[in-house]
Amino acid sequence: MAGTLPRVTALIPVFDGERFVERAIASALEQDYPSELLDVVVVDDGSSDGTPAILERVAASSAGRVQILTQRNSGNPAAVARAAAVARGDLLALLDADDAWEPTKTRRQAELLAERAHVGLVYGDMRVIDADERVIQESWLDGEIPPEGRCAARLLAGNVATASSVMFRANLRDALFPVPADVAYTDWWLAVRVAEVAEVAYLAEPRTLYRFHGKNQTLGTTGGARRRELCKTLAFQRRFLRTIGPESGSAREIAAAWEAFETFTRDAIGLSASPFEMPVDVSDADRAVARAEAVVAAAQLERGELDAALIGFVRAAAADPWLEQARDGVMAALAASPGGACVPGQTPLAQARPFVVLAFADELIDDPALAGDYAQRMAGADHVTLAIDASDGDPVLAVERLAPVLVEAELVGNDAIDVLALVGPLDAVGRARLVAGTHAVYSRSAERGPAGPHFGPGELGELRRLSGGARI
Repeated sequence: MAGTLPRVTALIPVFDGERFVERAIASALEQDYPSELLDVVVVDDGSSDGTPAILERVAASSAGRVQILTQRNSGNPAAVARAAAVARGDLLALLDADDAWEPTKTRRQAELLAERAHVGLVYGDMRVIDADERVIQESWLDGEIPPEGRCAARLLAGNVATASSVMFRANLRDALFPVPADVAYTDWWLAVRVAEVAEVAYLAEPRTLYRFHGKNQTLGTTGGARRRELCKTLAFQRRFLRTIGPESGSAREIAAAWEAFETFTRDAIGLSASPFEMPVDVSDADRAVARAEAVVAAAQLERGELDAALIGFVRAAAADPWLEQARDGVMAALAASPGGACVPGQTPLAQARPFVVLAFADELIDDPALAGDYAQRMAGADHVTLAIDASDGDPVLAVERLAPVLVEAELVGNDAIDVLALVGPLDAVGRARLVAGTHAVYSRSAERGPAGPHFGPGELGELRRLSGGARI
């Protein structure tokens, strides 16, 4: 059986871990897995307590299965990278020095990776325990739907692939290491990076033993310590959101990652000692990038390219979270997207029929024949609405100038024609919903209005056929 299983190396970074590190190593060595196929690399990251002596004793009694490396204190990411660089396993598994593995953890995850060649990383649930291994919380992810597949965007919404539950393929090392110096969370980095180049899988059982002992980096932090961790979280999310693309997930999943960023930002601001203490540093270069990307996204939104616009606005907002145009753009694109009805804002087409033809008030006023031709050729198309955009300029003047044109063309008071005049300013959400809800444009200019079918007065027969209207 051993010949069909891959070799696994456990990577254990430790700093001043004398209280629990021996238990962590033992839980790795005692796995229900062939001993010749599982070894341990421990990197002592400059410990000043009794950790070095414990590691020396454990290594001496491990029959060559435990390798100890030492380095000056450089942080968890550097320690993990050092361990990964010398690991002999085909699969590498993280294990924090204060956690422990259930006996079948390695076998279950290794078998999954052996069976599913397209999966680059597998993670699992955790059972939270105290210092004496009494259970505090049976399941860390209870009630969650853990992300799987090419799910980088979903993983960015929160760190669910926690360290001691993670196993990944050694042949992905070049894509994963070194971890950038400003990245605080090695496990989160590994999960998101793997999801960008391969699939991620979730295995609910067995659960890793995640120890809460009062000195954890993130669990249980409050006040200033909580704010510092939130700032690290924001820096991590922002790094990926600034360059995120459709390969990382759907536009709505990317928007959800941005919404998580916003929530963490509000929490960090709420924990600040001063309202002027911002949790994100934005440079002049960042602001310039944000403005440029927001302009491109706005043009995409005006053309009705909702997914591209949404992603572009997220990237702009990540570059400069205080840029109102970018934040409003995210909401506008979301509101106009399928499922966006719950987003507050204007709904200019709420009373429209199933097929919407967009025309422009200024063009109808300047060329009343356009209105007359439409009335003549589209009469009886009872599921079509002619939406006339009169949202620019003075609404009173627009009504005064447009009304006679519509009366003369018999576009009002005509039961055979449905007309909706959009008078008054549209906000970003209203404009986006108008563009998204438009099925065709009626104009002499093929360049005006959102992308999609454009029809002039000589093409109303084609418009009617497209709309599925009654026979001409």
